[in-house]
Amino acid sequence: MFVASNRYQQGLTRTVALNAETGAVRWEHSAPMITYGGIAHANGVAYVATTSGTIFALDAASGRELWSDSLPDSIAGSPTVAGGMLFVPWGYQWTLRHGNAAVGGLVVYGL
Repeated sequence: MFVASNRYQQGLTRTVALNAETGAVRWEHSAPMITYGGIAHANGVAYVATTSGTIFALDAASGRELWSDSLPDSIAGSPTVAGGMLFVPWGYQWTLRHGNAAVGGLVVYGL
């Protein structure tokens, strides 16, 4: 089981793999900035994205960072895996109360 939590004061996302039966921590990975999305998992890889605009691919067994990529803007949604592809939405502005419409897009990676 994979979960992500924010250490807001430190500006970090903490991604953790837990043993589903015991709750014991199997591994953890820290990344700069925070996350608003969930974690995608496919083919032994966990994908987590942060508001720094970075997507991380982590080995699901060890937590070792396999690769990362920087997108044009913040990632405030969850990465999704379907049909042998990883979909990562990007772009987010605080427009819920005021301001211009947000600019964003979608990056697709072949797996």
